[in-house]
Amino acid sequence: MTRALFFLPFLLACSPKTSSPDDTDTDVGDDDDDDLLPTKALSGELTWNLAFNDGVGDCTATLAYDAVEDRSQRWLCPDCEVQYLADVSFVEGDAACLSQVEGLPDIVEWVGHGQGSWFSHGAVNQQLVPLGDVDEDDETLTVSGSGSWSDVLDIEVGGTLDMLRVDDDFMHGMSPPDTYTCGWPKADPVEYEGPWEVSDQLVDGWFHDQCGEAVRLHDFLDGSYVVVDFSAVYCEPCQRMATDEPAFEEDMAKKGIDVHVFTLLVTNVSKQTETPPQDTLQAWATDFGLNTPVLADRGWGFWALGYPKYLSEGGVPGEFKGLGLPAWFVVSPDGEVVSTSIHQGYSSWASVAWEIEQHMAAK
Repeated sequence: MTRALFFLPFLLACSPKTSSPDDTDTDVGDDDDDDLLPTKALSGELTWNLAFNDGVGDCTATLAYDAVEDRSQRWLCPDCEVQYLADVSFVEGDAACLSQVEGLPDIVEWVGHGQGSWFSHGAVNQQLVPLGDVDEDDETLTVSGSGSWSDVLDIEVGGTLDMLRVDDDFMHGMSPPDTYTCGWPKADPVEYEGPWEVSDQLVDGWFHDQCGEAVRLHDFLDGSYVVVDFSAVYCEPCQRMATDEPAFEEDMAKKGIDVHVFTLLVTNVSKQTETPPQDTLQAWATDFGLNTPVLADRGWGFWALGYPKYLSEGGVPGEFKGLGLPAWFVVSPDGEVVSTSIHQGYSSWASVAWEIEQHMAAK
């Protein structure tokens, strides 16, 4: 039986509230070497030791790793210098060991390293947690040490992984096309290097839209204002905000103000890290008459937007359950976050228009 020990279920109401391979491998070399293959990779084995406070279920398992660099979801590990998506397979030990705990790796795992630490998580769209130390040389990463997965479980992870270069896609299918089928703007900005938490600047991100294509957020920074709307399908205030959106856009156009609105959509308020399918995106756009991007969120709204806000207000790490939805903020044409806070809940688009017009008047 799986022990649900790690991430708490998200229990926010919809109304606004404040939350208390067949790759070609080469040896790694200098990053400035033009002959290197484009994508970093790791290969090797790590041994996991689980120790429960009650002593029941203690076990050991060794897993094999084939990991490929992943630059498409960096907000899941802001402290990582390099982040990877790994295929994992059982080698020896207790085959059922890690399946006892929700969030430990099964067949895939997100891993990363930075500032001497090793980070890991085995669940989709969840932020990686530190689980030990990393020693790095020119060819290998040595992982050692321990971390607390919860207040009733300690984990030790150890082993050595070879550092490789492979001819693979470090965006994992999330690179945007040259032009968007849906007709979105394409600013083609320079590569974004962080930060990966919303503060003064819009954090970049990559998501699928209602046309089924990968979309980059910073492509909308083409000299227009941007409104980011983080909404859930099963959320009545979110639906009201979507219903009123076309009238807001028409009003802004009459005033000669260029505004892009995009919706980052999750399934419901209690599952703010769950990515909706493409047909849900299309249905949302159709049902509310939207001609703007409806994007399948990939944990961006929860981790890059909501979590840093929660921590800045004195929240306790590990206890954040999500934002009150819809949550929205305004971004200036140069990518500056205009809103003084992340707004939670919806009354009317008039407050959005007011923020934009106040910013324009102050320039």
